[in-house]
Amino acid sequence: MLIMSLQLRNYRVFQSLDLEFPPGVIGIYGPNGAGKSTLLESILWVLYGKARTQKGEIRSADATGECSAELLFEHDDHYYRARRSITGQNATVKARLWIGDQVAADGPTEVEKFVHSLLGMDHSAFRASVFAEQKQLAAFSDQSPERRRQLVLQLLGITPLEKARDAARSDARQRQGDHQRLVSMLPELGRLEQRLSEATAIGHQSQIDAEQATRHSEAMEGQEHATGTKVAALEQARVQHQLIRQQGAAVRDRRDRAAAEVERINHDLQQLVVDRARMAEVQQQALQLDRLEEQLVHLRAYDRAVNELAALPVIEAEQPPAESLIIAARSEASEAATEVALLAAAAHAQTHLDQAQRALEHMATLGDGSECPLCGQALGEGFATVHQHRQQEVEAGLRAVSDVAQRLPVVVLRADDATRHLTAVEAAQRRAHDVTRAAASAVARRHVSEQVLRDATALVGGPPTNQFRAALQQELAAARSAGTEVARLHGRLEAEESLLRRLSDEQEVLSAAEAQRQQLLAQLAHVAFSPASYTELVERHGAQLALAEAAKATAVSANLALAGATASLAAIHNQVVDARVQHAGVGELADDARHLSRTADLLQGFRHLLVGLIGPRLSIQAGELFNELTGNDYDGLTVDADTYEVRIMDRGVSYPTNRFSGSEIDLANLALRVAISEQVRFQAGGQVGLLVLDEALASLDADRKDRMLTALTRLGGRFRQILVVTHSPEVKEQLPQAIEVMKLGPGHSTARVVEPSW
Repeated sequence: MLIMSLQLRNYRVFQSLDLEFPPGVIGIYGPNGAGKSTLLESILWVLYGKARTQKGEIRSADATGECSAELLFEHDDHYYRARRSITGQNATVKARLWIGDQVAADGPTEVEKFVHSLLGMDHSAFRASVFAEQKQLAAFSDQSPERRRQLVLQLLGITPLEKARDAARSDARQRQGDHQRLVSMLPELGRLEQRLSEATAIGHQSQIDAEQATRHSEAMEGQEHATGTKVAALEQARVQHQLIRQQGAAVRDRRDRAAAEVERINHDLQQLVVDRARMAEVQQQALQLDRLEEQLVHLRAYDRAVNELAALPVIEAEQPPAESLIIAARSEASEAATEVALLAAAAHAQTHLDQAQRALEHMATLGDGSECPLCGQALGEGFATVHQHRQQEVEAGLRAVSDVAQRLPVVVLRADDATRHLTAVEAAQRRAHDVTRAAASAVARRHVSEQVLRDATALVGGPPTNQFRAALQQELAAARSAGTEVARLHGRLEAEESLLRRLSDEQEVLSAAEAQRQQLLAQLAHVAFSPASYTELVERHGAQLALAEAAKATAVSANLALAGATASLAAIHNQVVDARVQHAGVGELADDARHLSRTADLLQGFRHLLVGLIGPRLSIQAGELFNELTGNDYDGLTVDADTYEVRIMDRGVSYPTNRFSGSEIDLANLALRVAISEQVRFQAGGQVGLLVLDEALASLDADRKDRMLTALTRLGGRFRQILVVTHSPEVKEQLPQAIEVMKLGPGHSTARVVEPSW
């Protein structure tokens, strides 16, 4: 994983920050409280949505806009962009992640899951393997053995395995307790079988009662059915009588509506006579509309031409610089750039000087009896020759670097002057060409506008006066009003034929409705229907229906009692079956308890196996890094496989870290911390390639600090990017690149990349 850029808006002390991250080892320095740790915390918040405070405290204290953090990073040759924000009064959290330009995850939970899958570790594993936060380096050496073991196992992910073991043990105890309770709660099988016999007898009697009630209900239902048939016959006559009356009411309404429509149509026909007379008055005035609108179009063309001529600018042409001057400037800039490139290529002399100085420093640690670093044989008498050769290489490198440093500023200054001269000449040429084109365009537009003005003046009969304009507007308004009225009257007159047809139709409807009304009156007299006889028969049928319903209810009650007795019999039968199953299931519960206990023992054994493998691995990895950090000043470093205590080997003897100075302790803790980080990545399957050390240099003296920074530079082979957070500004001189975090005022900070001065 390689962090490329970070953008913060209203995030704690950073109101607006756009920061580019270079690869390799980066020192992040600044005064206490400036926001160094906040800068790193924002990375965790973007990826996993985790912060040290509630989301309401993440937004800058005096900010009202959106709080957001956007991270651009590269992983496995793919570019990813993650963004998380807090918006609105309710502090709604939004998140989204892109692969290139495609959205890969949308929403806080989805982004966290995608990052977990991409990096192969969740938030806890990422912090354990990537971030060594403030005071965490000394957390191992300052704790008791038991607490130190808990910290290491938690970082390495052993704690979930211990939880699974404890859960299996708890389930086993629960199964054993359930077994004992079931043994004491088993039902008495003989008593249940006696209840089953009694319920069988009750069910038989309930069946006899239900059959008798059903026969009585069927007899009462037969009587009710006979009376109901007579009621149905009278009901048909009643329905026919009511239908004829409803039809008569509908026919009467249709006759009344037709009469009203005939009266309204006659009134409309009388109004059409008045409209025809008005049509003759306004038609002549409306015929002038086309001519007047054509004059208005010509008048508007005249006004546009006058305005365009007044707005056209007067542009004078400008003489461009001579072509020979441009060619000479380009040649001079090209020659200067070539000289800078050739001289800059010689800057590799600094690399040769660094290599020669390291070789000379290494010779200082050797003697006559030392082995040659190339062939492995003893140097002997050749030691002085090799040492002199290394000294000559350093002197030659110093001369080469001095020569490049003297010549390069002069050549670069000359190249800058030539480039500025060329830029000014080319800009003058482009400006002259642009002015020439603009002048030609203005002349062409003026010719067009003048021709339009002449044509429009001829069509309106000379330059229009204000009196001409006012008269034209009045005539147009009158003609348009007349045209509107002509259209309205024409539409009304066209409806005359339709009105006559509708008048004829409505008169026919009126005659037909009156004839149908007389016919319905005759049918009503033919139907012989007596409301009193119908009412008496309906009342008798209602009484019989009530008796039939009562008998039916009695039958239903009897059948319900039968169903209840049957259900009770089935329930008792099920209880007997369940009791027999429970007697058989007690043995299975005991087997479950034994299996869970065995699972807990297996998990405990697997936990011991993992812990036994992790200790030696940490000891080897931490020892190699410690030797590298101390320059092999000691024999090595060991990590106890049981207590994870760090011990330093000095002249063949193992000592606890409290025997040594604070710088050695910090170096030993750093070695163990990096080893744990690599072990966590190994177990999680992740290859993040990122390491963050927060205040890891605070207690080191100048020599140890230099050695620590040199060792961190060497760690670039294991990590693509290392962020070293410190309050000391010297890191910008000792590391390849640095980021300075600065306070702008109370509660406001910013950050920038600082290039090394050397």
